[in-house]
Amino acid sequence: MVLLLLSTTCFGQTSVNKQLQIRISPLSLIDPVSSVIQLGLQKQLNKRLAISIDYGFKYLSFYDPMNRKDYKYSKSRAELKYFVKLKNKSLDTSVSPYLAVEGLFLPQKFRKED
Repeated sequence: MVLLLLSTTCFGQTSVNKQLQIRISPLSLIDPVSSVIQLGLQKQLNKRLAISIDYGFKYLSFYDPMNRKDYKYSKSRAELKYFVKLKNKSLDTSVSPYLAVEGLFLPQKFRKED
């Protein structure tokens, strides 16, 4: 309860450093079929547009239920974001909703043995 009373808003990046962001996607590690360590970059093109590119390196954290041999894969993702301007946005927040178009490429190569 005391921690809730002492909480404050904090931001990880100032507007000066917001031009190029390094991104990590930790939930991609728990994908049971194709878990990856996913890293990416996001570049702010202007106030309304940003482009994001991620690449996932193979990481087998779970057993393979399909019994695939020599399983090789990676994940590549690109996203174009359009940030929506809010009418009643307060000045102390840097969070903005956005619309996005995303493409995902997941090449897989394996051999199956029964």
